[in-house]
Amino acid sequence: MAQPRRQSKPTIVTTNGESRIVPAGQNPLGQLPDTIMIGDAAEFLGCSASTVVNRIAEGEIIGWQIGKAWKVERQSVLDYVERQKAAAQNIAKRVRYQSAKTGKQKKG
Repeated sequence: MAQPRRQSKPTIVTTNGESRIVPAGQNPLGQLPDTIMIGDAAEFLGCSASTVVNRIAEGEIIGWQIGKAWKVERQSVLDYVERQKAAAQNIAKRVRYQSAKTGKQKKG
């Protein structure tokens, strides 16, 4: 499975109150522990924490609540990204096919 896009410049990542610099060319999420906070997952995905909670409720991402804090399985976030990329590629293929099919019908 391919890793999410690597950063082109150093990135500061904050996990559980600790900040660290991730060098350019490295995947910042790949360096996190197996279990991450929901805010870290949301930041990586570029969405809100409530969106991540919704994905957990839908079974697309593995996560759980401990008290008021949410924890997320890091690998499930990476798997979710891969599934979303695959779905987007399938949609693009269908659009290209339909465009080609429609274009041929107009000429004939």
